[in-house]
Amino acid sequence: MTVRPDDDRLHRQLETALEMAEDDRIRYHLREALQLRLVADEPREQEIEG
Repeated sequence: MTVRPDDDRLHRQLETALEMAEDDRIRYHLREALQLRLVADEPREQEIEG
């Protein structure tokens, strides 16, 4: 799988924000954003492999 630099950068920024977040509500939304990124990337991975 080829990861676009923007996708990798966004993922790192979300992870960094999650580590720095002090509010549980913010952490929740950052985790949701990370999960959405993972789900959004799944079809691309399957297309590349197939």
